[in-house]
Amino acid sequence: MKMAVLGGTRRTPHVDLQFPPFEKARVGGRWQTLLDWVKTMPDRHWDAGSKTWRVFAVTRTFMADLEAADFHVDVTAAGGKIRDLSDVASRVMVRSRDGWIRIYPRLEPYDDVKESLPTFCAWDTRRHCFMASEPDCARSGLVGSSTQTNSRTYSTVSESNVARLAAAPDLIHVEGEARLFAPHRPLFGFQASGVQAVLAGRRLIADEPGLGKTIQAICAHATARTRRLVVVCPPVVVPNWKREIEASGWTIPITQPSDDMPTRGVVVISDSLLAARPHLPVQLGAWADGLIVDEAHRMKNVAAQRTGAVLSLARRIGGLKIALSGTPMVSEPSDLAPILDCVGLLEPVFGGWSEFYSTYMRPDKYRGWVARKRQLPHLGDMLASSCWVRRAKKDVLGLPDVVFTTTTVDVEDKVFRTAHQDVIRQVCDMLEDGDDPYSRSFELISRLRVAAGRAKVKAACHVIGEHVKANPPVDGVYEDPLLVWVHHREVGDDLVDELDKLGVSWRMIRGGSTDSTRIVDDFQSGKVGVLVASMGAVGVGVTLTRGRRCVFVEADWTPATIDQAVDRVRRIGQNRTMWVTTLVGSGTLDERIMEVLEHKRERVDAVDGERSGGSARDAGVLRVLIDGVVGEAQCCLGDVLPA
Repeated sequence: MKMAVLGGTRRTPHVDLQFPPFEKARVGGRWQTLLDWVKTMPDRHWDAGSKTWRVFAVTRTFMADLEAADFHVDVTAAGGKIRDLSDVASRVMVRSRDGWIRIYPRLEPYDDVKESLPTFCAWDTRRHCFMASEPDCARSGLVGSSTQTNSRTYSTVSESNVARLAAAPDLIHVEGEARLFAPHRPLFGFQASGVQAVLAGRRLIADEPGLGKTIQAICAHATARTRRLVVVCPPVVVPNWKREIEASGWTIPITQPSDDMPTRGVVVISDSLLAARPHLPVQLGAWADGLIVDEAHRMKNVAAQRTGAVLSLARRIGGLKIALSGTPMVSEPSDLAPILDCVGLLEPVFGGWSEFYSTYMRPDKYRGWVARKRQLPHLGDMLASSCWVRRAKKDVLGLPDVVFTTTTVDVEDKVFRTAHQDVIRQVCDMLEDGDDPYSRSFELISRLRVAAGRAKVKAACHVIGEHVKANPPVDGVYEDPLLVWVHHREVGDDLVDELDKLGVSWRMIRGGSTDSTRIVDDFQSGKVGVLVASMGAVGVGVTLTRGRRCVFVEADWTPATIDQAVDRVRRIGQNRTMWVTTLVGSGTLDERIMEVLEHKRERVDAVDGERSGGSARDAGVLRVLIDGVVGEAQCCLGDVLPA
């Protein structure tokens, strides 16, 4: 018997479907299996426990399809909250506290709702609703205009100095200076120019990592006489921010969120904590008159809880707001929109979310957005003239060269082969059960990546051992320590276990490390010969210039993550040629990932003309990688099933 059970709430109803997956019916306008039909639903997932498909967003023909396929519809499971399908047949709009208009389609067809919304509207899979900006909705006539006025332009320099900034697009040397706050460590000339540019309105400091974005942001707020500042940053750099503020000489106390906040102070808070405690954006937003968001590219997913928390805080602050990121556009122009909105530049410069998306993006066949390549140079011009401060190391510091090499290594074939066979067996089972392997593509590919990393551990230890032999400590001090980068915890565990067997001394920093600051200090003072570091934990906001040699045991989905890791070493204070080696496992997923990632760099280069960092962790790249796995599983089954 085919069942359609209505459940959920009035705002977010869902329909649980049970049916023989390969039974055919005339649904969706053609004869097809019910499995293929349910996969056309915009928001659905398979619940393996109850053996049902849970559908949150439906197509235009959904109601008629239920009748045509002879489904029995049951509304009693809603617990009395929903008496009939008509109770949830049309959308409802809610103005949320974080500044978004949330549109819940309920059982109104997904495409009908989307077509009536502004050009930009993100789908929030966690809440099962559309998100659109309030100004865009007001322009579309969906809601009344907002009285919010927290995006005022902040400038403390004269019009003549703004003109001088416009005449110096590289912002390396600007003739004439405003009266800037003077930190204990004098600013480089390009840093002073950067502070002036921020105060003149370019509130995104996008200098390459290692050029002192932190001190420029601190000096900008000190010059602007900010009294109550909130700094939002990744957890690993919270101690570093507190130390930098104290070392700058800005006499402002560091405080903590509380019910009785002081009239003057700085709160340094991690973005994860801000997202985990919903009251904090409201509390800190009502208190603060200034904001710094470090590593702002972490906001690229507009529907993510972390992004929502940061934007909610930013929209409540009326003073100077500055975003910092060495890689602001990780993959697509859409990565920039949340950052520009955060600092109050998206509306005045680009006309809002919808105008930005319609100008620089276009929809793709996967209901996502991709870049309009011809518009990328124009975007770069707009950013350079009105939004960001972006300088390259080669232009301002003359840092030593970096030599990048890729070394293909033999792997422990049994380790990778076993994991590969396990994944193929799982995909076969999913296909036979009518489950959709594409819905779990990230999980499946991640298992193969972990296996590839573990299979390279012995080869990596050989490379590390050779370096240790060639570079022993002198009077207990390591002059040329080695930095070893990993991504997955399992790979790091295997690596240090193998190093212990070889008698190699090491230290490790990864997520959850409580002594990371002390380990970094020991590395910088020459007390550590081999530092094993997680790209996620140490890839931002840390200086490791004591070393000049890096070995990447694993690559990452995102080249920008690799760049950030390398830039822990290639920054102010580095005076030696650097050597960066990436280990690629022969016959593993490594080779395919390196190949697929390359095309992503072209898009970022078209915007900033400098370094790039395309993201592999998107639907297109995952699709390419999982296609091969599914194809192999289908061959094993001897039956090509629809993907």
